[in-house]
Amino acid sequence: MRIYISYSDADEKSMLKLLSILQSVSRQFGCTVWSRKLIRPGKEWQEEMAKNLDGCFLFVNMLSSDLMASDMCDAEFQAALRLKQQGRIKEICSVNLRTCLYSGSFYDQFPVFPKKVLAKHNDHDEFWNDVLLEILKILKSYQIEK
Repeated sequence: MRIYISYSDADEKSMLKLLSILQSVSRQFGCTVWSRKLIRPGKEWQEEMAKNLDGCFLFVNMLSSDLMASDMCDAEFQAALRLKQQGRIKEICSVNLRTCLYSGSFYDQFPVFPKKVLAKHNDHDEFWNDVLLEILKILKSYQIEK
C-alpha cells in the first residue's frame, strides 16, 4: 500500500512534516509514503512519478494556491483522477494547508481536511494531529472493507 503526496515547491516544508508524521502510519499499516522529493538524481522524474502514482492507495494533495497554480501538481491530480476512475487508486484527499479558493474545483469532489488551514491553528501540532486522524480513518476504512 502506498500513499502519494502531491505538493508545490512553496509547501515543501509542510510536505516534509507530513512525511514525518506518516512514518508511524507506514509502520502500522505496512505502507510506503512517496513524494517527488524521493526521486534520486539521474532518474526521469516523470517516469518515477507515474510509476509511484499508478496503483497507490491514497493520493494526498497539500492544498494551497501554489499547488492549484502548479502545472506539475495539476498533471499529477488529473492523472490521479483518471486512475481513480479506472479503480487503480483507492482514495483522493487534500490537506487544507493554506487559504485558497478550491470550492467548486476538482479538489472539492474529495475530502479536504482539517476545516481550518495551518496558519489559523494556534497549535500546529493540533493541525497535524487532525490530519493524521483523518488519514487513519481512510486507512482503517480500507482494512474493514478487506
